[in-house]
Amino acid sequence: MSSDIGEIRNVAKLSSHPVFNLLFFSFEDLLSAFDWLLSYALVKSAGKTGDKNQAQVYYHRTLSIIYIQRTAIVRFAEFLDNPGPCQRVLEKLLVVFILKLFEQYSSMFYEGGYIRNGQVNQWFENRLIDLCDDLRREIVLLMDVFAPPDEILNSVLGNSDGRVYESIVKSIFENKKTFPTPNYLLEKSKL
Repeated sequence: MSSDIGEIRNVAKLSSHPVFNLLFFSFEDLLSAFDWLLSYALVKSAGKTGDKNQAQVYYHRTLSIIYIQRTAIVRFAEFLDNPGPCQRVLEKLLVVFILKLFEQYSSMFYEGGYIRNGQVNQWFENRLIDLCDDLRREIVLLMDVFAPPDEILNSVLGNSDGRVYESIVKSIFENKKTFPTPNYLLEKSKL
């Protein structure tokens, strides 16, 4: 994530809120932003507790979703503490997830006064597009990270056993539509 920090610092200067200037400098700062969001959702939920049940359920639902998402970020980051060959790709995935959540909850960040600059949303969008483009180039590594079985990938060329030609021949001969009997032969046999 360190390469993203320099780009994020330029955008952070756009914001007038002092907390947002620290927002993307470290993982702890990202977590503190989610802690703020969680606290803000908790305050909103507590304020609606005396109201109708529908409003209470709505605000508590949002609160619980934010809590679960924050927990997912923490667990994913703990997993990244163990260096491996796919660590950089996983870091990019984490940044995509976090930015997507920031984009999703931007209205709450604005409503609570945590973010005051409208250009931040544009930066979220641009950064997400850039990261998705980077990840598109590393799709093979992503497949290795998640290691789905060959049957799920449904790709003859993507078999993990390395026998590409055998897989191609096997898929050709196992497909019932590969060697269909022509209609004129079927009609001739009926005579």
